[in-house]
Amino acid sequence: MMDTFNIDLEIVNSLEDISDEDLLSFAEMHDEPGDDMHIELSIYAFFVAFQRLGSPELLTRALVRAEGWVAITSDDHPERHRRVKILDAMAARQEGEAMADLEESIRVAREAVNATPEDHPHRPALLHNLGIGLGDRYSRTRAMADLEESIRVAKEALSATPEGHPGRGQYLSNLGIHLGHRYSRTGAMADLEESIRVAREAVNTTPEDHPDRAGQHGRGLTLRGPSELHAKLSMRHQKTIQTGQTV
Repeated sequence: MMDTFNIDLEIVNSLEDISDEDLLSFAEMHDEPGDDMHIELSIYAFFVAFQRLGSPELLTRALVRAEGWVAITSDDHPERHRRVKILDAMAARQEGEAMADLEESIRVAREAVNATPEDHPHRPALLHNLGIGLGDRYSRTRAMADLEESIRVAKEALSATPEGHPGRGQYLSNLGIHLGHRYSRTGAMADLEESIRVAREAVNTTPEDHPDRAGQHGRGLTLRGPSELHAKLSMRHQKTIQTGQTV
């Protein structure tokens, strides 16, 4: 990607030789509104700093600057294709970094589950965390294996959680979401029916004054509550109309 930049070779060599502190100062110095040369130098310097230091914030700075650069470049500008290419490469690198972080979080979550006895009181929460990670990876890759495993571990977490447990509503909601995703892929009515059942139970399990019931974020998960249940019921209604069944 580096050869896509139009940077003077002398500057390129200088940035390779200077200290980390001076490199960051150089990037910051050019991170102000300016002409195309200063904008490109800023993007390049922040990306070089990211490669050297590994800080995601530096990659984000480069990406945001590149987005702004492309945004002010007209469609018929002779340099637009090259600038878009730089932006696309930055975005792809950021996506790759995010995916690597997700893979690591899944690995750690799986190790935690495997190291925890089946009767340990913390095991359901660990399974829940693993299921969330697998669900996130499915949303990126659309790999059915991740979706199937997320459903399996969500069911395992739920089966190990007694009635009245404060986390049960979240576990139910998580399972319902995964089942809804599988229904969207396969069209299996059994998945839709089960997702409706667990969504209804999640609503009934969550107190009316609980913030998660209204769809607010809690412990890293959105419990969609009545709105999620309504959406699933609407999906079932549409499905039964299409198949000529009676609700």
